[in-house]
Amino acid sequence: MYSLHGGVFMHETNAAALPARQSGPDLVRCAGFLLVVLFHFYLFNYFYSVPQTGFPVFAADVFRTLSISCNGLFMTLTGYLYCEKKLKKGYFRGLLRVLLLYAFFAAVSIPVRHFWLGDPQSPAEWAKRFFSFSGVYYGWYVKMYAGLILLSPLLSAAAGRLREENRLLFCALLCAAATSLPLLTPFPILPDWWTGFYPVTYYMLGACFRKYQPRIPAWAAFGGAALLAALLGAVTFFSADGPLSETVQYTFGDIRVMPIALLLFAGLYRVRVRGLPARAIAFFADGTYGGYLISHLFDASLYRRVRSLCVPEKYPLLFLLVGLPIFIVSCFIGAAAHRGAARLAGRRRRR
Repeated sequence: MYSLHGGVFMHETNAAALPARQSGPDLVRCAGFLLVVLFHFYLFNYFYSVPQTGFPVFAADVFRTLSISCNGLFMTLTGYLYCEKKLKKGYFRGLLRVLLLYAFFAAVSIPVRHFWLGDPQSPAEWAKRFFSFSGVYYGWYVKMYAGLILLSPLLSAAAGRLREENRLLFCALLCAAATSLPLLTPFPILPDWWTGFYPVTYYMLGACFRKYQPRIPAWAAFGGAALLAALLGAVTFFSADGPLSETVQYTFGDIRVMPIALLLFAGLYRVRVRGLPARAIAFFADGTYGGYLISHLFDASLYRRVRSLCVPEKYPLLFLLVGLPIFIVSCFIGAAAHRGAARLAGRRRRR
């Protein structure tokens, strides 16, 4: 079993074949989705209109900054898992499951959004949204992830060649420079055309984790992530007295947020859990993708019904009463849908 208190070092590994199921990647998935729920927590609890004054707002800035690392965790994990995968029959089988789950949750989401959440549209508009991956509110992630998987054979081939030449980490840092450095300043002093290409940077950094297998003690990884989130949250808090829109903010591909995602990944990806806890973690991990797609319906429905709790002083209680249940219930729904999609995909293969 991997020890959480091992030394900090990096070594090259020939880990071409990972075990069928590891608890570390499952923990990354669970942590990533929990941070997604936290990020949307601040999106729907009216925090964006709150003036930047008082300790509760400072704490909210810190936790919100931490939550921005959510997508970086998932994309780093994609690179970690796919970079050694060989392009052969069945390579894109997982993508079919992704699309099946999107279609299912879009079919659930569209009538709820139309009749319940105040988003009435014509049938033609809903059809357009369905086929443009906007049938669920958070459908942009499906488009991004599907494109990343389609690019993965090319990215993996490049990573394999760079690995042979011992230049993988250097080129991953070049990707970070091209996609993230321009976000450091609002002024166009660096070419910013490639900033939307940041998923490729995370993918290549995930390949670096696969090659070097860095071992960082959990306390150091999580402590470093917390310290960076506190520092960046402080910058946001002290940058303006008005609402969040007037402050210094960060994006998913921001090079200031990237180290937080990488430290969280480093603290989780090598963890080994066995027995019942491992099965529970695997169950929740299976539900993260579907849970992500369905969670908007809960976000949009529940927070507005507890408006009296949507004040910074009550955010911890609000997250325990609403945010955490959204995470749990969404995971259960997502896990059930995941199993159904797996069975359906299995029948199609047998035919």
